[in-house]
Amino acid sequence: MKENKFFIIPFLGVILVSFIFLMAQIPTAKIEPKHLPIALVNEDTGEIGATITEKLIENAPDAVKFIEYDSVEIMKEAMNERETYGGLVVPENFSAQLASLQSNTPEEAIVEIYVNEGYNASVATTVETMLQKMATQLGTTMSVQTIAKLTEVQTSLQQQFADNPQLAAAVSPVQPQMIPLLATPITTETYKVNPVNGLASVPMGLFTSVWISSLLGAVLFYFAGRKRNFSSMKQARLFQVAQSLLPIVYSFFAGYVITLVSTWVLGYEFESFNSVALMLSIAFLGYVYLVLACLKWIGIAVVPIFAILMFFGLPLIQLAPEMLPSFYRDYVVSWLPFGFLIEGLKDILFFNDDVLNSNSNVLIVIAIIAFVLIWVKNLMEKHEIIEN
Repeated sequence: MKENKFFIIPFLGVILVSFIFLMAQIPTAKIEPKHLPIALVNEDTGEIGATITEKLIENAPDAVKFIEYDSVEIMKEAMNERETYGGLVVPENFSAQLASLQSNTPEEAIVEIYVNEGYNASVATTVETMLQKMATQLGTTMSVQTIAKLTEVQTSLQQQFADNPQLAAAVSPVQPQMIPLLATPITTETYKVNPVNGLASVPMGLFTSVWISSLLGAVLFYFAGRKRNFSSMKQARLFQVAQSLLPIVYSFFAGYVITLVSTWVLGYEFESFNSVALMLSIAFLGYVYLVLACLKWIGIAVVPIFAILMFFGLPLIQLAPEMLPSFYRDYVVSWLPFGFLIEGLKDILFFNDDVLNSNSNVLIVIAIIAFVLIWVKNLMEKHEIIEN
């Protein structure tokens, strides 16, 4: 029977593997964004602008949650604070431009679209497409209404020349040059806020190298002291000091090496090389100490957990919170350590933030807490002293 277990294990293995892999895909299996915060600014002084913004809010799809702002400047500040993924602006002369369609000097009405690209590059594309679609639908509605009004004018003029059928048939308030404008009375102008400038993939790309290198470094630092013999307690303490301080050197070395290699191999051009390198170094420090502390308290069995954590967590980090089921958004993503590095890099690359930002500060706190736990465990351990 024992010899036959190798025939049974593959069947059990496929069940376990398929369960794990499919569980990891649950959050991304059906991505349906809900209530993406989108800014709405009405600078138009006419009645049409107020009517349009009111209708947009009333008829907003489930994927969008409009937030009204008083000006474009305030909206941009909100985008810098990551409050909105994009914005739709009705300019101050919008009503006048639409009214001109019924005059001899027609103008295109313009709606401005703002995309907060640095917040989430993939969501930015989705938001831009949705806002373009809304502007097109708005143009179609305005086209129908304008043509209806012009038809009324034409009917009125034809009635005035009812006694002359040929002249009445020739009456038309629409000039040939107006036909394209009536078909598409509203055009859009798109502006990128916090542009990624070809660096959209940098945070995720650098994270993978940082996490795997951190895990490898922590494991090797841990094994360096495992089952090690000491001739005195002083020697043991000196080794523990070295074991707990070397990760600092390793972190800064690794942070700068990975940043340098990324610019050399991948051709990345950073506005501030040192800021990116220091952000990676801080992340290294937090991750290495975190893993090393877990190894000290739990043992080598924790390594597969960290490996699986990356497998499960990486797809979640790439999605906007509004695209995730509430359970994953509230109880999984919020405490994953990956996000602090990725968002911290976004702060530096796309939002012109300093190295010491809210995300890097969290990583520093993680490093400090893990360092304390390492030394609590060090002081609790009893070493076998071998006398020479």
